[in-house]
Amino acid sequence: WKYAQVRDTRSMNYWIAVNQFTATETVYDIMGTDTVAFSGNLKMAHTTGLKLGDRTNDIDTSREDDPLYMDYVPDERLKKIPVTKRPNSEFPKGKDNIRITPWGPYNFEYPLLWLKQIDSSGLYHFEVLAPSGNWKVNGALGFEITDKGADSFPSHLVAKPISDAAFKEIRLEYSGDVFIDQLGKTGSSGSLFGYEQYHPKQNWNVQWFSWNDTTDPLTHEDAFMQLLKSSPIHQNTYDQLDFTWWGAIGKNLPADSFATVATTTIETEAGFYDIGITADDYVKVYVDGKLFIDAWDPKYTALDELTHHRRLLELSKGIHEFRVVHAERTGIATLMFYMHPQKKPEEKMLFQQKISNH
Repeated sequence: WKYAQVRDTRSMNYWIAVNQFTATETVYDIMGTDTVAFSGNLKMAHTTGLKLGDRTNDIDTSREDDPLYMDYVPDERLKKIPVTKRPNSEFPKGKDNIRITPWGPYNFEYPLLWLKQIDSSGLYHFEVLAPSGNWKVNGALGFEITDKGADSFPSHLVAKPISDAAFKEIRLEYSGDVFIDQLGKTGSSGSLFGYEQYHPKQNWNVQWFSWNDTTDPLTHEDAFMQLLKSSPIHQNTYDQLDFTWWGAIGKNLPADSFATVATTTIETEAGFYDIGITADDYVKVYVDGKLFIDAWDPKYTALDELTHHRRLLELSKGIHEFRVVHAERTGIATLMFYMHPQKKPEEKMLFQQKISNH
């Protein structure tokens, strides 16, 4: 958020020149952009040359069909690549083939268990994807496999949740050619891939307070902490801590200079947990009464990537108390809590995604 406040992030001032487009349905699809010039581009076997959406200005196509000659400086690195080399495979085309994983768009080059939908009866519908090879179910926790397709790719799998356990997973085993996964690592037959989710029961008690110059969270922190012991201006309960406020936190409530205190208890199994908090502006996280994450400093809002804080914590089996103290100064405000069990290296899989509590 800070980046957009201090930098010009408008889409503008492009020159698109000397390209060749072949068998492309729509060559240019432009919106929200100012000042674009086209020169010397060759278009063949296309349906639409230029499609303009909202908020476009000064789109110059007057020289699009003019031949344009430019000096070419060869890249010495290209000498290592045969000029006839082409990709081994082509990605499936169309919006229906877009799968955005936590690591970016799926390239159909490695095994993936993709959650397509959860239907009205609560059944989980998955796609089982890979370029080639076979797969089999290696195990499931908290799910019953009710239907599955062929053991080749692509295929499908349907699962029904059968318990209220916080942690659920489906493990599949791949057999086939060597592949490169989303992290650039090599995989082969025997590699595990799958799906997991972690939804521990929780009930966040959230209170809001309004502060002023005399209770400023940075310059008068002691007075601010005393303020949190007073009656809140608003309170409610939620099953997760996941807030983004673009304005006021509620009707007749402030948009700036407010504080949030959220508490809950979570029952866990013994092990290590990845605990994270995304907050703008300031935040502290306490676990069982001890300060665990301290981001009470404006430096953490200088860049978007600095607003997320995470640490690894070992928890014993039982009930643990979590307390989050948050302060917002001005502008957009966020408060999101994340928690996920950390597996041992030998237990880890290639995940379609990890659905964590937040």
